[in-house]
Amino acid sequence: MSNLKSQVDDAKTVADHACDVNKQLQADLEQANARIEQLESQSRRDNLIFHGIEGDDKETWDESEDKVRSFLSDKLDIDGDEVEFERVHRLKSRGGNTAPIIAKFTKYKQRSAVLDAAQTKLKKKDTYGVSQDFTKKVRDTRKTLIPFMTEARNQNKRAYLSYDKLVIDKVKYVFDEGTEDIVPV
Repeated sequence: MSNLKSQVDDAKTVADHACDVNKQLQADLEQANARIEQLESQSRRDNLIFHGIEGDDKETWDESEDKVRSFLSDKLDIDGDEVEFERVHRLKSRGGNTAPIIAKFTKYKQRSAVLDAAQTKLKKKDTYGVSQDFTKKVRDTRKTLIPFMTEARNQNKRAYLSYDKLVIDKVKYVFDEGTEDIVPV
């Protein structure tokens, strides 16, 4: 009987150790995933996505770049020939719509100037659009914050999204999944 108790105690010790190792591995995995998300966000910061520019999935990168340069000149009053790109190509089409074009800018200041011009010169109901290139996690977070932003604006408060946070009257908020509400940071 004491041999059986000893074996049970040994098995419990092994199980406890395995549980501790599992918890550590879980923490390491969460940390690694957070780092991957950060690195992916960093790699996307020089990109902009252009929506509504006609073309097809078979166009070359040079053709896509020419279309973006024309768009900059025609719609945003920016000299497209002065803007430097690392790479420009069309993304895959979704649902039969014209596929957007993603452009990686060589100079961040030029990217910022294009985004600012798009925000001021393109109308909300325009067929064209320019957006930042966020990771799926950030896009999903922003989608959950939009109803709260709309509600704040309906109350005549200044509200806007800043990366994965909602800013209302200069106070930053994040979405709390536990309460399904926004909480100040």
